[in-house]
Amino acid sequence: QYVVKGLQQAAIQQYGEAVKYFDKVNYTELDKDSQKAVLFTYLLNGKANKALQYEPKFAESVVAYFIGIDNMNKINEIDVKNDVIEFEKAALNKKYKEVIKLKGKVNMDGRREKLIVEAFVNLKKYEDCYSFAKTQGNKNVMKEVKELEKRDIQQSTISEEEKKAKIEKIDKDLQNI
Repeated sequence: QYVVKGLQQAAIQQYGEAVKYFDKVNYTELDKDSQKAVLFTYLLNGKANKALQYEPKFAESVVAYFIGIDNMNKINEIDVKNDVIEFEKAALNKKYKEVIKLKGKVNMDGRREKLIVEAFVNLKKYEDCYSFAKTQGNKNVMKEVKELEKRDIQQSTISEEEKKAKIEKIDKDLQNI
């Protein structure tokens, strides 16, 4: 009864009304399609926390939604413990060590790859970044990282002899990419 009423309200984009009905149902007793409808209704009504409490795997959809509406800052409002959400918060708030720590716990896509590269570069962990890019099979990033490392060495205060040796090694690496 409540499910049907909730779905009817959601269908006409009355998410606030739909949520009132969905709050009265036992989520776990719903079929998969109804569960999905409930989760998306909560999300569209600004209740991502509630949706994630029901279904932690829904985090990817929450992130995709916030990207879609161009409002990733909303991710900071989520207080559910979830690796995907924690990764996105860390990236958003430029907590680079946390981004690197959580990188293995999220599904990889081009956007996340860039966030991880940004974290490594900001921490000046060029070798780790290069290894990550190599694992991802991203030759462009591999080259960029070597160029950034080279620039960093050129601007460093190490001896000219040491600079020359390191730059020669980087140039050799660049040729092999």
